[in-house]
Amino acid sequence: MIFSKIKNRIKEAFMVSGYSHTAKELLKLSERQLSDIGVSRELLVKGASAYPWREVDVRMTKSIPSNVTKFKTNKVIENTPIMPRRPKAA
Repeated sequence: MIFSKIKNRIKEAFMVSGYSHTAKELLKLSERQLSDIGVSRELLVKGASAYPWREVDVRMTKSIPSNVTKFKTNKVIENTPIMPRRPKAA
């Protein structure tokens, strides 16, 4: 039990260290480059505690119903309405 806690603390320390290093490298990018990859400079400045450094896009959150947690698709067809599946014949 105690070894598991120690292992988890060490793992967490390495992750925070990696996030901090990544944030420092990303801060070297221009505003345009950060915008292109969807990363916020203000959140980067806050460091690892603000990871994943992305601003929430309100438009995206409103387009997905709150009860949808995952979805899988093989093909995307633009401007096609989503129709309910027909029940299978018995």
